[in-house]
Amino acid sequence: MRLARRYTLVLLAASATPWGLLLCVGGLWLLLIGSEAWVGVRDACRAGGIASIAAGQLVFCCLVADKWFPGANRRLVGWIEILTCVVMLGATAVLSGRILMAMMGVAT
Repeated sequence: MRLARRYTLVLLAASATPWGLLLCVGGLWLLLIGSEAWVGVRDACRAGGIASIAAGQLVFCCLVADKWFPGANRRLVGWIEILTCVVMLGATAVLSGRILMAMMGVAT
């Protein structure tokens, strides 16, 4: 039974680590390069990049770090995960507002 749990943890880490990494790298690209390439949607690119980076960090924290280090200080881990989630939701709200304003034709 113990061996099966170890294989499950390895498979979870092997699938969640690239997922979180892809979100973070994509967010960094969108934040640094995409916002300069697409000047008309610079604010939306920045908000999307921040949301993507926060989502990648949250995926890694919840699916990999929490499973591999169960003895970590739960108060500290909880606050880090809550802060990351707040950043992700705030950036997603800003991005949604920018998309809605663009669809309505409101220039900023």
